[in-house]
Amino acid sequence: MSLRGEPKKRRGSAFTELLSIYLHLDHRLPVLEASAFLLFSGVLLFSSVSSGDTYSAFSYMAGPAGLSLTSLILVVLILKNLASGWGNDFEKGTMQTFLTYPLSRGKAFLARLVSSLLVPLGLLTLAQFSVVFLIAPGFALAHFGSLLLGYLAALTTPLLVAAVVVLSVLWAKSGGVPFAIGLVVYFMMLIFTAFLLSIGYNGGYPNLVWMVFFLNPVYAFSSYFGNPAGWGLGAPVPTYVQAVGLLAGNLLLSLALLVVGALLFVKRTEA
Repeated sequence: MSLRGEPKKRRGSAFTELLSIYLHLDHRLPVLEASAFLLFSGVLLFSSVSSGDTYSAFSYMAGPAGLSLTSLILVVLILKNLASGWGNDFEKGTMQTFLTYPLSRGKAFLARLVSSLLVPLGLLTLAQFSVVFLIAPGFALAHFGSLLLGYLAALTTPLLVAAVVVLSVLWAKSGGVPFAIGLVVYFMMLIFTAFLLSIGYNGGYPNLVWMVFFLNPVYAFSSYFGNPAGWGLGAPVPTYVQAVGLLAGNLLLSLALLVVGALLFVKRTEA
């Protein structure tokens, strides 16, 4: 039977089968589960969120999700899986085997993206939200919107870097260099956004501050909520709508890059 004649059920099972293969290849060692457990237990033991305001709710999610050692391990895992996964598929020729599945190339691309990117982020999200609802359900319900914004804002940097790695590995058809590029870009994003924000704040360059707010919306929301550490004081303070718009714009940029990656995947696998 031709691929066009494959029943929808068979195609659905083909996607599930390919996804399970990718999950096995990406997460053979229990690094993902161990990272989620460490995050869950660490925040459970050392955090106190039972009494706090909107900013503390936001920072509670933005801090552990974006800056902890556990999240760093997960970011490295994600970039490694994206780079070495597709890189090995191209270099060892297993890509052609996977493409024999009765799936469109777009769905084959999605299967790898779900395994390497969405599953780790989903597990991290579940672990962190579980902690706050477990130790302070009233606080969590009262500040659910701020918690969600904090987590989404903290994820913008790894998502953007992951999109860059996807484009790099599909263009190069190898994993080593794109993985190194991803690590360099990730740490540059963390370090230089803070550095540029300091220059914009102390030097009186509002446009530079707005650029940093877009590249790392955590700073935009910190400024809006009134970061007690002082970021944003005397500098442009976005409105709530502007902060949400900056977050949405950043996420749309990552999504656009991933769409370009999907188109590049189709082109590179048809060549």
